[in-house]
Amino acid sequence: MVSSTLSSNIPPSLTSDIWSSGRSNSDSYLSCTMHIVSKELKLESYSLGTLPLRDLPHNQQTISEMWLRVCAEMLGIDSDRFQPVITTDGAANMVAAGCHADGWFWMWCICHVLHLAVQAGW
Repeated sequence: MVSSTLSSNIPPSLTSDIWSSGRSNSDSYLSCTMHIVSKELKLESYSLGTLPLRDLPHNQQTISEMWLRVCAEMLGIDSDRFQPVITTDGAANMVAAGCHADGWFWMWCICHVLHLAVQAGW
């Protein structure tokens, strides 16, 4: 469990994405990674898990529940006192899930923003 690495002063940052094999939604997965600044001021990242979505809907409720579940299982933290920043792409379901998770702060991934800007400029 990576909970021993958490500082009580600085909340962790999470990144998450959904990806699929392209064949069907039954081959879809949600990944979640935690990033923290150590006491030595070094960035540390931990994969919290990659969960199969199988035939679950890719909606805000499913996504936010999976985030809470992986944080509870991997970090031993209940959702009432866990208020991280979560960074995702700008897909409507990810944005809604980030805003739906009570007390969490959602941010749009700057790499995805730049990618969209470059695509629009071509």
